[in-house]
Amino acid sequence: MNYLISPTSTALLGLVACASLSLFHSSSAEELSFIEPLEEQVPSEGRCSLNIDENVYASMAGSNLSIEWDMAGETTSEVFVSIFTAQGRSYVLSTIVSNSGEHSIPLPETLDASQSYTIYIESATDKSRSMDCWDHAQLEILEPTCALNINRGLHVVTQDRVSIDWNMSGFKSDQVYLSIFLGSGDVYLLNTIEPNTGSYEWSVPKWIDSERVYSVYIEDAQNGSRGTNCWDHSELIVSSAS
Repeated sequence: MNYLISPTSTALLGLVACASLSLFHSSSAEELSFIEPLEEQVPSEGRCSLNIDENVYASMAGSNLSIEWDMAGETTSEVFVSIFTAQGRSYVLSTIVSNSGEHSIPLPETLDASQSYTIYIESATDKSRSMDCWDHAQLEILEPTCALNINRGLHVVTQDRVSIDWNMSGFKSDQVYLSIFLGSGDVYLLNTIEPNTGSYEWSVPKWIDSERVYSVYIEDAQNGSRGTNCWDHSELIVSSAS
């Protein structure tokens, strides 16, 4: 197959065109198979043209990225979609999908906000890249930003149950890290990761000491790990059961 490389995009698309036409997922340049382009060409007259709707996409790692594009002329039934960094030698994604004009991609959580990523879409037919038309856009990975607030005035009675409530705005993680501790963290009464529902019911131990100072601390979490992107804490007032 001859490769069609736009003279104005040789630096970027040359590496894309050099990649093996088989689908692959890789994070290592050594794992990729590269071949030299046969010759530089421009798309033939009367073929298709492809335009990605945005020049720059911005999203957070671990979120769903929706990409939209338009194809005109002799449209193909499929498109090749890829996301890569390091000038095409490290691929986040490469796949062939239906040419519906839109595709949603779950971005890996390992994407680095300090890296530059490129979204590349190309015409395809019968699960093979045709290289009749293509376009690319930048992908910026955003640092997660969120705000978390615990409802203040937590007053509990020993041998009782209390609802710990919070609100998270901005980037909302699927989970939260929740802890209740004595003093500055000398003793933990609760240390858990729970779904980010905005509320958690806690059974107060009967042995809890109303003369001591306790605190509630909540922090964003994802996939069972603490996120440390946003957090809040509040004093927990304990009264003895009458």
